[in-house]
Amino acid sequence: NIDLLRWFQILLDVMTIFLIFIVGKKHFSERVGYIASWIYTFYLPFISLPTVVLPETLLAFFSVLIVFLLLKTFDQNFKIINAILLGITIGITMLIKPTVQLLLPFFIIVTLFCKRKSLNHRIRPIIFSLIISTIVISPWLLRNYNTFGTPLLIAFGGGQALYTGNHIENDGHWVSWDQNDINEIKEEASNINPDPKMKLIIMDKIFMKKAI
Repeated sequence: NIDLLRWFQILLDVMTIFLIFIVGKKHFSERVGYIASWIYTFYLPFISLPTVVLPETLLAFFSVLIVFLLLKTFDQNFKIINAILLGITIGITMLIKPTVQLLLPFFIIVTLFCKRKSLNHRIRPIIFSLIISTIVISPWLLRNYNTFGTPLLIAFGGGQALYTGNHIENDGHWVSWDQNDINEIKEEASNINPDPKMKLIIMDKIFMKKAI
């Protein structure tokens, strides 16, 4: 039921706004919490996203939840459960959208600038959380290895997306691909490696090369 899914996404978006307010209020001030949550509430793309069945609404919620749990993990009253929840949340978010891996350097920055604890107490929760997140995504990593016969971190497709947005004859829409280009890339991928399991991975690399 698409309508039910949309209502679920709207509810999730409301929870995202609440989390933004909580983070802003606790770590800055109540005024900052209100300003941040209102900015998110009235930002036009975020208003329309919950009505479309896309992973971005889930991604927004889990990304804010990561920040919330990360800050809670470094709270003065540290609890191991917060590090566990942080690791689980990171793992789930990586499965939703692999680009969340770009947040990992942010964790290191937060760790270095958190002065309330010794270096050991700052690094240990992050390492523990990353181990938990690796456990969460490990079934999918094993699936990728069994399917493609090579280690593959969660997903590929960046080359295709970059090609779609940057190909000179494209208007940015997936449907605008020239089928002759696709057939040419498929043939080139088959010439590089005839193994069907590797075809999509090699095609993505060719897309990346052409886009650049």
